[in-house]
Amino acid sequence: MFYYFSVIFLISLAALRSSLKPQKSSGKSFVIFSFALIIIFQALRKSTVGVDIETYLSFFERLASDSVDNFLLLYSGVEIGFLYYNKLISVFTLDHQIFLGIISATIFIPIAYVIYKNSSNFYLSVIYLITLGIYNFTFSGLRQSIAIGFTFLSYEFIKRKQWVRFLLIILLAMTFHTSALVFLPAYLIYNIKIKKKHFFLVLGIISLIVIFKSFLLRFIVLNSLEKYSNQILLESTGAYTLFFVMLTIFIISLLSKGKTNNPVSLNAFSNFMLMAVIIQISASESQLSMRAGYYYYLFTILLLPEIITAFSGKKEKNILGVISVLLCLGYYYLTTNTTLLNPFTFYWE
Repeated sequence: MFYYFSVIFLISLAALRSSLKPQKSSGKSFVIFSFALIIIFQALRKSTVGVDIETYLSFFERLASDSVDNFLLLYSGVEIGFLYYNKLISVFTLDHQIFLGIISATIFIPIAYVIYKNSSNFYLSVIYLITLGIYNFTFSGLRQSIAIGFTFLSYEFIKRKQWVRFLLIILLAMTFHTSALVFLPAYLIYNIKIKKKHFFLVLGIISLIVIFKSFLLRFIVLNSLEKYSNQILLESTGAYTLFFVMLTIFIISLLSKGKTNNPVSLNAFSNFMLMAVIIQISASESQLSMRAGYYYYLFTILLLPEIITAFSGKKEKNILGVISVLLCLGYYYLTTNTTLLNPFTFYWE
């Protein structure tokens, strides 16, 4: 119940502020307030809220009294950046709630910055972040969530054509979760021009990948991912809903091209959504594929406001904004109600 109260509160605040002031003057304070609330919210949770949080906390405590070198021998599957980051935090504090707060801030500060620099509508971007499943994921996948935050920040270097800085931040992200490597093609994908006339060609390619997904997935797993257990990688997840959500958003974005005043951003975000769709195709047969798609799926929070901006009439924009928020709320309820996040419990309870 607390989750829904929080998101409804932010929606109400966004509606009030956007009606009283222009976005640019009120948007920065809204972004700062929203992300401060998100970080505090995660810092105050009990260790039972989220998957493997108790394991993360136990890991943090043990690392504080041991050396990173010993842990590299014991936990060869944990990336070195996350190990050293835990060790650095433990120098200053061993408090569990402060640790969770620092991890949450590391995830969300880069995301907040990119939203402020690139979103066509700050209010909607924050609401989409919470309701489209990305926020829920950050309660559990701490290492990958940090990596996702860094790769999201790398968009600033993509649009400035600073490939060295882009590469460095991807390498940094990989020291927290190796899967960040999947975002490396984003630098080239940014400039690809996919137009409305390519609609059926793209759908054809997606259909072929769907047909041969099992073969392609097994080939990649057996030849490239020795670090993980094949049984875990190829375990059926039954995850189809998010694939259809991504595909629908991509199709809408493709059909919206030519209507916006900022075609570069719309094109880039649409391309990233296509990559999310392609990766998500295999999510029904692999947990890893489902998680890897989040690196591109996060750009939905920038893509959807860009699509809505493409409609010139203020009335049409408002109607589309309301409809999208209602749909996202429904999705948020369905994806939160049956998870380990519900009910939310404070650490003192």
